[in-house]
Amino acid sequence: MNRVAGATWGASQDLLKMTYTTYVRPAIMYGCETTVTASATAREKLEWAQNVALRSITGAAKSTPIEAMRAQTGIEPINVRVDAAAVMLSEKLKRTGVPYWKNYTPPQARLVSQLNFSSIVGNKAQELNLDLGIPEPFPQDSNYPPFSYDLDLIGDISKSSALPAELRAAAIQTVQERYPPSEWLHVYTDGSSDGAVKNGGAGIYSAIFEISEPVGLRASNFDGEIVAVQLAVREVERRRLERVVIFVDSQAAILALGTLRPSVRSQVICDTLRSLQLVREYGGVCHLQWIPSHCGVRGNEKADRLAKEGARKAQPNPPRTLHTVRREIAAAVKCYNKNTMEEASAGKDWEILATEEGHIPAFLPRQKLVALFRMITGHDYLQKHLYRIGVVDSPMCPCSLEEMDARHIMECPALEEIGGIEPGEVACEKYWAARRLMNEMGVG
Repeated sequence: MNRVAGATWGASQDLLKMTYTTYVRPAIMYGCETTVTASATAREKLEWAQNVALRSITGAAKSTPIEAMRAQTGIEPINVRVDAAAVMLSEKLKRTGVPYWKNYTPPQARLVSQLNFSSIVGNKAQELNLDLGIPEPFPQDSNYPPFSYDLDLIGDISKSSALPAELRAAAIQTVQERYPPSEWLHVYTDGSSDGAVKNGGAGIYSAIFEISEPVGLRASNFDGEIVAVQLAVREVERRRLERVVIFVDSQAAILALGTLRPSVRSQVICDTLRSLQLVREYGGVCHLQWIPSHCGVRGNEKADRLAKEGARKAQPNPPRTLHTVRREIAAAVKCYNKNTMEEASAGKDWEILATEEGHIPAFLPRQKLVALFRMITGHDYLQKHLYRIGVVDSPMCPCSLEEMDARHIMECPALEEIGGIEPGEVACEKYWAARRLMNEMGVG
């Protein structure tokens, strides 16, 4: 990474961050789950490797606080990721059906410093404030064929670029022309949850039946979508309906139900495919069609209302799938990092970097970003900073008027001719001019 960026030249921060998170960090973390049992000294070597990368990404001085670099880049401590990976591995093992992992109770350790993997993972889960509930075992591989489905609308319209009115028109045209009401029963399904992560609900609307059911305390929108399709197919099978199209506004849910080996494995998906097979056995057809949400399609809006009603009902607490647990762990890590960053940055010069709106834009040219980051943190290689770390004997600016720091160089008479179009450009130009002046004088 040092070969593609220096202090005043090279790749932007977003490109360097992508390089690190895509290629470097996976190599550092390969097989890292078992390192949770290692000593703190051994684990710090992983953090050291990441800290070197953070300095390359930000162009920071060696004295810059690590928390400031993490705040600017949004890269969390690597050992927090290791802890989360270990918890995730433990949850996977509990779902394999091997009794050893499902029922294992760690013996009382003879030495406090010699804890086993399961004990340490339990402690890490508590540190992250995780309550992962009862694990749902991995289902057996289903031999039932998946759903047939369509993810496109007539007119090849894109949700990301189309106006709501255009989406609505394309959706209605697709509903009416592909699936004429005289030949197909139209069933609309939707899922809902509080904050997209808890108190899930499932809603199903059609001309001949409506369903509104709770899904679970920790159910997400995705879980609600899957359960809604499950309930719809069960109702189709119970009524022995022959030609049914189910309109779903979640492409992720459609792919989970329409793929031979979906990325999400759950008992609900297996049960839904089993119900679909029963429909096929009596000659019925059940097809999935994606439809855009919140664009005024009447059936989708009614399913959304029913899903919200289901989310407000008394919630069950079913065993949790690995998909749900993975989401909860990711949310817990994000919350933990946010809280620790707020504590670490409180009262610091670089506190603004820890806020969502305070980041220096990662796409800025390398020279400008490095200058702004150094000036915000106060670790900028100017006289005051060098004096503070014992490199020079005086914090005074060469102009002899004040201590030389980021504030002073904006007013320094020796730099008054330096300017730019925007405030950020002025600061950048004056910073590098000040550094050149110091070099010419043999300082820093």
